Amino acid sequence: MKLFIKINFLGLLLVSMSSVAALQDIGVVKFSRGVVAAENKLQAESRLIAKGEKIYLKDTIQTAAKSFVILSFNDGSKITLRPESSFSINEYVNKKGGDAKASFKLNSGGARVVTGDIANNTTGKYQINTKDSNIKPKNSDFSLRICKENCQEGKERRDDIVARISKLKGSAMVKRNHKEKKLGMNSVLYEHDLVITSADSYAVLAFKDKGIMTLQEKTKFEIKEFKYTKNEKTDRAVYNFITGGLRVLSGKIGKVNKQNFSIKTPVATIGIRGTGFDLVYKGNKSANCSVLDDKKCTKASGLKAYVWNSEIVQTNASGSFKLKENQSNNIASESIQPEEYTKVPDFFIENEMPRPDKVILQKMINFANNNIANGLYIKVNTGNIKLNNSQSLKEGDSARVGDKGDVDSNANVDGAFSDEMGLSSCN
Repeated sequence: MKLFIKINFLGLLLVSMSSVAALQDIGVVKFSRGVVAAENKLQAESRLIAKGEKIYLKDTIQTAAKSFVILSFNDGSKITLRPESSFSINEYVNKKGGDAKASFKLNSGGARVVTGDIANNTTGKYQINTKDSNIKPKNSDFSLRICKENCQEGKERRDDIVARISKLKGSAMVKRNHKEKKLGMNSVLYEHDLVITSADSYAVLAFKDKGIMTLQEKTKFEIKEFKYTKNEKTDRAVYNFITGGLRVLSGKIGKVNKQNFSIKTPVATIGIRGTGFDLVYKGNKSANCSVLDDKKCTKASGLKAYVWNSEIVQTNASGSFKLKENQSNNIASESIQPEEYTKVPDFFIENEMPRPDKVILQKMINFANNNIANGLYIKVNTGNIKLNNSQSLKEGDSARVGDKGDVDSNANVDGAFSDEMGLSSCN
């Protein structure tokens, strides 16, 4: 009896060892958090995987709630799986030449993919499938997410969107809850967000009350307070303009109660009278600059203002002052009265950044994000991908694929990706 038990145990051990030996090692877990499991057709039981664990051909990897994993493959590609995702490795051959290929399937949840050698050298032989879609990338960094029920815009104040990025040239970022995030077309903004534009860039912000603002390059702008319930008495907008350039077309807030809208700057607070205006601030004014000398003052510091519609009121420690349409002035510091320019400086008139009243919004701006339609959402960060063998998407493009395989390249995808939890780089 004891001999039979020993032989039987040895047989099971040999079977287990042979099944492990039959598994094809194709990568490693670079990082994981929470509960991550893998199932393989060649193994009877699933296994928990963590940093340093091998991943194998025919693995199906699943992440639990509040869990994620970064998979690093032998060809240099990296795939980050978001919480509650299922991802199958169906085919993987990493050889030089035309034999290299990889085929994956996203069964549920979402992923961010940074391709490696296979996608770089053999276009079309690296692909990720879903139930209704086929994605073939080349030299790409892209995100995809399958949205079904409860696929919302994350846990961030879903009903409190105050603005969206309606136009973007170059790059911009937002500081939110002590974290930095890159902004893109249709990105959402919330109360207390600090928006920062890079050099040679601008961003157009469309607000919930139909106000529009253009942030010029190297601008820092904070949405300090924004309440809009269509109640003219209690609605309120307060902004902090810290530095850079700002072009403003005020919205419905402040149309009736003017005091409910204000832009605070380091040297004065700006109030409106149903207004369109520009502001430029680079710091405190040089003592050697007179605002009457346009050549010197175009680069001089101080708060410069120009009104192109209606009028504004500027208030600081020295008093309150009106600036009317087609007038411009400079405020050197918080204790000095404004000096009016004899003529509007060229840097206002020849401004290349779009004036808000001339911006044509391409589509209806959606400020409600608790009803994200079902489907596959795709966002291309760099490179190119081919979708369903027909639609080509390049850097900055996005799309939604419906349940019947229909592709909408104008769909707003921001809601599906706003809670990527800082996993964007897959490093």
